Amino acid sequence: MTDQATDNFIHSFWPSLAKATSFLVEFTTPILKAFHLNGTKLSFNSMPDFESWKESLGNNAYGWKIKYYKGLGTSSPQEGREYFRDLVKHKKDFVWEDDHDGDAIKLAFSKKMAKDRKNWIRGF
Repeated sequence: MTDQATDNFIHSFWPSLAKATSFLVEFTTPILKAFHLNGTKLSFNSMPDFESWKESLGNNAYGWKIKYYKGLGTSSPQEGREYFRDLVKHKKDFVWEDDHDGDAIKLAFSKKMAKDRKNWIRGF
């Protein structure tokens, strides 16, 4: 396990590994969790999913506590064990489809493409 910058490191020095089936795998963890007084616990891996859920509550938001997760280190040991018990849910294989994937990695990580990356992000 390592941080996301490794994708560019591997792509730069060993591009054939980036193209190898199931070599690059992401381990996803929640970006935030919602806990209700009644014991209900919900996990969200993206802010749009959380915002959509929050909107669906309308006036029924009473009793919910939200915890933001900065990274795996924010999780408790018990939560870490839960993540690893359900690897299928938390594992995402990267699939190399064509050379556009390599261009996307460069756009996301290259210091030389910072301006292009900002424009790309603004598009969302």
